[in-house]
Amino acid sequence: MKLLGPLVCLLFVPILYSAQGCAPEKWIAGSTAAREDALERPNILFVITDDMRYDETRRIEGFEALAARGTSFQNAYVTNSVCCPSRTTALTGQYSHNHRVTSNVGSGGGYPAYLRHRVGSSTVATWLQRTGYRPALFGKFLNGYGKRRPPRGFHAYQPAGGGNKDTLLGKRPASFVENNHERGPLFIALWLKS
Repeated sequence: MKLLGPLVCLLFVPILYSAQGCAPEKWIAGSTAAREDALERPNILFVITDDMRYDETRRIEGFEALAARGTSFQNAYVTNSVCCPSRTTALTGQYSHNHRVTSNVGSGGGYPAYLRHRVGSSTVATWLQRTGYRPALFGKFLNGYGKRRPPRGFHAYQPAGGGNKDTLLGKRPASFVENNHERGPLFIALWLKS
């Protein structure tokens, strides 16, 4: 399969980061009710990479094993392959002309457009947060964000360093999983730039 533009892969996985030491028994430890809830409401890992060919995912240590344990979508398409509009579409489920983040910079671009059009009030993170999920974002959010605090709807945020520095993000998501897996189901957005 050959993809153009960003690779968008949504994985529904009951267990995340097993390669990082989070064994299945750690994930569903606790009361019977907690175990049943974890099985009914799976943890979600949402991976977006920019500027990466499909076959380059093999270079990400543990990615194929993780994908094999969850659900991946073999035919993914983007309506706008430009970074900020594509990421905003992924968060909202709306086409770019509806959420009005239409470029990376300028009057219709990046975080300033996202903020101006109040996009952050209704995203997959805010929807899941209202249902008891603990959303976290690791990596690149939007051009021009530049803040350390989590974007609206997310409990945690670690910005990307860009390029090779994205490989340093593995420890923060693993730590988030370890410290939060008993508090409810997790939604982890791992958004990298290759």
